[in-house]
Amino acid sequence: MVKGNGTINDCKRYKILFMQSLDLRNIRCPLALVLLKQKLHMCNTNTTIQVQFSNEASMQDIRLYLDKKNYCYSCHQNTLLVNLGNH
Repeated sequence: MVKGNGTINDCKRYKILFMQSLDLRNIRCPLALVLLKQKLHMCNTNTTIQVQFSNEASMQDIRLYLDKKNYCYSCHQNTLLVNLGNH
């Protein structure tokens, strides 16, 4: 997992109890970021959100937001995993 500035940390120590998904493949910012913020607000701790995307500009905006708010996340190809276990 990656947190904020891209450094490896101990995000793995948190148990993932719930998995949510958010499909943003056909949505661009700012709506993509708004939808992610809503999903983050609705989810409980120990939840991981799987975000699917196809628009690189939206993904950059989302990653900037997650960095700013200090969320743990990892990104692989067109999928982003956001871990709410330590936020």
